[in-house]
Amino acid sequence: MSMITFDVSQPGDQPILTYKNGENPEENAIGADIALRLNNSTPGTYKQIMTRLQEVHGKEALDKYVNPDALYTINKFYKIKNVSNPWTSSLAAKPPAGEFDPTYYSKQVPEVLQNWKDAQSSVGFGSQSLPDLDVTERYGTPETYLQYHYTTTGKHTGLRANPVQETLAAKAYQEQWKPTDREQQIIRDVLTKPTATGLSLVEQTAERYINTEEESKFRSLVSDTLKQTVNELKKAKWQETQRELFAGMPEFGEIYNMGSSLTDSILGDSGVGGYLNLTGGSRAEEQFKEKFENMIGMGNNVEYNWQQWFDNVLTKRYETLEKIEDPGDAKKQYTLDKEFATRYVKDYLAPRFNTSKSMSEFIGYLDVRDNEQNVLQTQTVANRLKELATLKAESFVKNLGVSGSMHYFDPEFYFNPTGNTAKENQYATQKQIVSDAWEQAKADPNQIVFMRTELGGTTKVTWAQLAYQYGIDLNNKEQFAKLHYETLGKNRNFDGASDMITSEDLVNFIEGDLASALTAAEKNYGSNVFLEFVTPEQVADKLLKTIDPTKTPQAWKDALSKYGITDTNQPVDEIRNLLIQTIRTTPAESIRTSIEELNKQNTTPTQKLLGIEYIQRPEDKKTVTSDTQTSLYKIFQNAGYKGDENTFYNEFMPDVDRSEMELITQGQKGLRVSDAYAGLTSKDPFESIFSMEKLFPSEQESKTQPTKESDATPSYFKMFDDSSDTEYKSNSGKKILDEFTSMFKGFS
Repeated sequence: MSMITFDVSQPGDQPILTYKNGENPEENAIGADIALRLNNSTPGTYKQIMTRLQEVHGKEALDKYVNPDALYTINKFYKIKNVSNPWTSSLAAKPPAGEFDPTYYSKQVPEVLQNWKDAQSSVGFGSQSLPDLDVTERYGTPETYLQYHYTTTGKHTGLRANPVQETLAAKAYQEQWKPTDREQQIIRDVLTKPTATGLSLVEQTAERYINTEEESKFRSLVSDTLKQTVNELKKAKWQETQRELFAGMPEFGEIYNMGSSLTDSILGDSGVGGYLNLTGGSRAEEQFKEKFENMIGMGNNVEYNWQQWFDNVLTKRYETLEKIEDPGDAKKQYTLDKEFATRYVKDYLAPRFNTSKSMSEFIGYLDVRDNEQNVLQTQTVANRLKELATLKAESFVKNLGVSGSMHYFDPEFYFNPTGNTAKENQYATQKQIVSDAWEQAKADPNQIVFMRTELGGTTKVTWAQLAYQYGIDLNNKEQFAKLHYETLGKNRNFDGASDMITSEDLVNFIEGDLASALTAAEKNYGSNVFLEFVTPEQVADKLLKTIDPTKTPQAWKDALSKYGITDTNQPVDEIRNLLIQTIRTTPAESIRTSIEELNKQNTTPTQKLLGIEYIQRPEDKKTVTSDTQTSLYKIFQNAGYKGDENTFYNEFMPDVDRSEMELITQGQKGLRVSDAYAGLTSKDPFESIFSMEKLFPSEQESKTQPTKESDATPSYFKMFDDSSDTEYKSNSGKKILDEFTSMFKGFS
């Protein structure tokens, strides 16, 4: 089987491919067709010609008659005729700055790189896959092929020949600034002082998180409660005043106090009073008086059941109230839904009323003025959010004083540097130079900026070249500022950021840390418009639980100093009591002190004793045990006396000097006393009183008694001897003895 043979000659300007005829007609037809098509070929038609030959003659025929030598001659002829002058990088377009980067460019045009890869075997001829000579032979390498694409297409469509160079100097620029105390105060004022709106910047931020309508509705309810409560208290006080007025009139007072007069007469004339004092103390006498006066219908206690008024009048009002009027605008009303009203009574009014001991205390807890809100009084969520915002601002300012503020390149500041008075002249020069350069760059991008020295010599650099190199838009102020600092400004020590706090710092704080804190707080409070009521006891307990005085003594001192407590070495229980007394409102502390004093006297707290404002409750009556019992009181107590020690000296033995009895009691604990003292150890109260009289003899007895040698010996009691008082003591002792003896008649 013969093979097609080709020959290449060049008699003139163009080469000629000739075919040597053989004996096989089919072979001759294929050879002649190949020669004809290639002699008529033009650059870029290789793949088209070879594909057409395969379509006309078929794969098997081409494999049969075209051997490798013939195929080599065909390709050689096509290269000579159509690819004699390959495309080289010397013909490539130069980028405005830098060199062509084929790797970078291929990432922008991945399809072009794929075309090159496909061209290595994209021509089918018989059973072979041949390279496309118009691509592989013309460009030689993938890098050249990509550069050709950039030159003819990419550059005109805006594709870059190399990556953008970062303005590293501007990117890395940072300046840490720490404010002075004066500067900190200026920042604090900017954040927390009221603006023209009446609110500070941080309060304005907090306003975004406040449900203003719900808060207005709540404030209107509180205002209504205050109005209702004050009016009711005024009526009660008027009634109290009228009673006191009439009771003071001679004629009416005699009738008004008839019950008290009758009971006093019965107790005194019958002797029952002394018996009751002995067996049951002042409380027994008090109960007897109350029962008797009530029995005859002449009790004159001033009573007002505030609990009943709260349950049946005040709370019922809000169960049925459908609209509430705005206290600041009578024309504005808010609709009350049942859930809101119920929550108001249950979660707001009830805890405050139940904690209060007087109506003044209750009224104090209802205050909703912004400048008086705290954990004990009403604190709305709105007020708490504003308070939180202010605390957050204070923390921000303090942190600036510790760690400072890190400033990064600021294009606006670079164009117009201000703030540092020590650099006024330098800043003025910087502002002028940067502004002029920008105007020139926009007007004539090809203006020479500077000369660059490279290996090949010195080249001129224009704004257009720099813009391409760093990938910036000369009309973009921010981008131009970075370019100018990178290429010129850093070499002239221009400032890229403020030496003080900037508006951007404040915005970042407000929109960043402050907004995050307020968002979290708002989520925590939910739909509430007022905070949970906190008692002074809870405040004190939380403080004591939070701070350990042994581990953090300074924090302990700082915390207590806020409440005016300077002696921090006291026992924790005493500190707690001091905290509670300090935290409470004045009305709250006053009424509790009065209740405590009455309990010490074993007297039931009543409105008659404490005034009409007192919210009388049975649980306020408490039994107080005295720790300072004198020997005389103990003796009578063991003998059957049921009253407390205060009542014993105030009512049962008013003529006895209690302080002297306390001295005697202390003497019993170890000091040497006279023989007369020995009688006080007796269980018999008569003997004790007799011994007491011997301790304090009358002046006459002292004169008639012989002087003993032992009298000259210093004794504990002679240190406090007062001769002017001896007669009084003697008479008092006799009187006590007589009264006491008469009470014990009939008892063994």
